[in-house]
Amino acid sequence: FFFFSSRRRHTRCREVSWARRCVQETGYQRRVHGIQDLVMKVLILLLIVLSVLGKRTPFGSTTKLIKDAACLKKIYPRFCVRGYESTGKVDPLLKTNLNTLKTGGLISCVLMVPCAFCKNGKQQVTDLAAAIKGFTIENVWILVDGMWTVNVTENRALLRDIVTAAKSLGLKPGITTFQPTWDRLMGADFTEMSSLPLWYMRWNGNPEANDFLPFGGWTKPQAKQYETDETKCTVEHDLNSYFEQQRNDYYIYLNAKKKKKKKKKKKKKK
Repeated sequence: FFFFSSRRRHTRCREVSWARRCVQETGYQRRVHGIQDLVMKVLILLLIVLSVLGKRTPFGSTTKLIKDAACLKKIYPRFCVRGYESTGKVDPLLKTNLNTLKTGGLISCVLMVPCAFCKNGKQQVTDLAAAIKGFTIENVWILVDGMWTVNVTENRALLRDIVTAAKSLGLKPGITTFQPTWDRLMGADFTEMSSLPLWYMRWNGNPEANDFLPFGGWTKPQAKQYETDETKCTVEHDLNSYFEQQRNDYYIYLNAKKKKKKKKKKKKKK
């Protein structure tokens, strides 16, 4: 009877800051601790999910002239403007728009629309870098769509040239595209750019990234364009979502504990 009683006692060892201590616990206390452990595991799982999903913030993008940045600031924390045109020239509105965004206190990013039939990639990036000198730019997004060739090998070479030049000039390149166009212009097996942030396009009115399907080596996007031709604050622009990765304090705590254990092991070996 004692063996099957829920009141039977068990030994439970607990870690404390100064020593290892073992205490006697009843079956009831064990069940309480079991529930506490389960709750902790659920909380950890929620933290993992949140760290993957990240925080979604809206941002706009346009090729038009921005006049009222103060109005845009009330809606968007960041705004993206075209910096380089498919004709192989810097957008004539670029500096004016960047000055307006700066005055309004918005985070700025720039869209680059390369031209495969104009200048080489390095020269195009050099021209753009000279135009945005003096401005704080979050990312230079390279559009893989439009004026590219039908030759996959040539397109890959041009993209490599642009990305390499952008990095060498201190810019932060990203890729903006969508899967069918990427597969057609770069090839479905081309994954060299997957270390760069991805801004994908899917115009379905859904600001979330739950419709994203991996391609080009990317497993999750940095941003999404989900709607076009919206007019707010006197400027026509597209609607986008930016997915900010959240810091996971639980993982930081675990990594700190692992480092301490490694240090202790090394000291013991000595």
